[in-house]
Amino acid sequence: MLRLKGEREAIIAQAQAAKRPLTWHEQEELFRWYSTRVDKYLDAGHGDCWLARPEIADLVAGALRFHAGQRFDLHAWVVMPNHAHAVLRPQSAWTLSEILKSWKGFSAREANRLLKRTRDFAQVQGKTSIDREAADYALDRLRVDKRGLDEMDRRILLSIVEKFSGGPVGIQSLAVAVSEEQETIEDVYEPFLIQQGFLQRTPRGRIATPMALTHLGIAGAPQAEGDPGRLF
Repeated sequence: MLRLKGEREAIIAQAQAAKRPLTWHEQEELFRWYSTRVDKYLDAGHGDCWLARPEIADLVAGALRFHAGQRFDLHAWVVMPNHAHAVLRPQSAWTLSEILKSWKGFSAREANRLLKRTRDFAQVQGKTSIDREAADYALDRLRVDKRGLDEMDRRILLSIVEKFSGGPVGIQSLAVAVSEEQETIEDVYEPFLIQQGFLQRTPRGRIATPMALTHLGIAGAPQAEGDPGRLF
């Protein structure tokens, strides 16, 4: 990537040395040439291919699909080993920048949290790579349970159950109850909880599902049908 960037900068420097700006046609051709080569480089699987890990790829795929039909129309998408592509049309109330922010807010936060902290714990253990033992140790230290829920995930569900009788509860009331921004709950935490079957979002508000009650060990909670079991 650094070599490609250097080649691009060299072309621009040549034009500057000739004391003339790049023409519109030259700028267009340079962008096409550069972006095409970068895309080929990425598609070949170079660089850090974190998205090749199923748990990270699932986070990104879930983020891409979560608000489809509500904030944008998603026509096609694909998660590659080190990047993702999406073809979409924003709905009238949403801009592309807002949609991208939502995607990044969920997938980048969760993926980076798992990857960085797991790497840190592996280094402390003297490991040169992340194996199953290092991953399990990191998740235990981060208090991420077997279904992938962290402390805030559990706090959201417990608040719905204990403070709002299981729901439904409005997003503003829930945000106050867990001391978290409404936008963060909607873009970072809700997608995962809904995908895993722990939370339902209805016109009246958020509801903790029977699966959530079972997972939290709430006395008398019914066994949820279709419980997929462990995440990790």
